[in-house]
Amino acid sequence: MRHLTVALGLFALCFSGTALAGERAGFTVDKAAQTVSHDCSDGESVVVNGAQNTVTLTGNCGGVTVNGAYNKVSIAHVPDLTVNGQSNTVDVDAVAKVSMSGANNTVTWKKAIDETKKAPAVTKSGMGNTVKKAEAEE
Repeated sequence: MRHLTVALGLFALCFSGTALAGERAGFTVDKAAQTVSHDCSDGESVVVNGAQNTVTLTGNCGGVTVNGAYNKVSIAHVPDLTVNGQSNTVDVDAVAKVSMSGANNTVTWKKAIDETKKAPAVTKSGMGNTVKKAEAEE
């Protein structure tokens, strides 16, 4: 419970009500401890705000921003992924660019959208943030 209280306080302080400056989301999750599935359509952007949400995004998302703490997000396809906050876990099948800030966030990807590249472009700041390729399934 202490982690949730700290996470929600950190979220409110850092990210209250915003996606990215000037960006409006096509679909937004703005709560805590929710389980949500959504099918992105026509490059729709998605923002996940809060803590301890479990979100599954299918289809071709235009951009996904994850703000907060302890969120678990699965994404089928996104050209631009941004993760802010603490201890978020994101699994993505196909991604072109990953930007991370905060602490102890993890992004696991399966393939780069641009097949001429071996990996997505990555920008990280903060401590303990990890971007890694998923291990091959047997």
